[in-house]
Amino acid sequence: SAYYIIDIYMWYLNTTAGTVTWTLTNSAAPTSQNIDYEETPITGVVAPPGTATMLRGQTVKDATAALTITTGTLTDAVNHFTHIKIWLANGAGTNLKIQATKNVGGTITPLRESFWSARRVAAGNVGTFAA
Repeated sequence: SAYYIIDIYMWYLNTTAGTVTWTLTNSAAPTSQNIDYEETPITGVVAPPGTATMLRGQTVKDATAALTITTGTLTDAVNHFTHIKIWLANGAGTNLKIQATKNVGGTITPLRESFWSARRVAAGNVGTFAA
């Protein structure tokens, strides 16, 4: 039983128009997980100040064993980016699997510098703040 902060950064080439589903599968339902995610616009990576808006979303106090996040219909043959940050409280002996699935034909190809990291956080440093 522990608390973790997990960061997932993925740059990828999308070969065919369609959605991508990110599945975060815990081997058992977590005690709680908060998730903040952001993705490039469906048209792909744009240089600032860019006219397209990043897609964002949050999940709070979730206890779903296999949570999914689905993108909009992504433009084909362009580079995309996704960042998912998870604050996870889980039980003893559980693990988390991170998977991306292309939903309508084609493939997604991870690009260099894509990575994930996990950091364990002390239980006394989670959610207790003084007024």
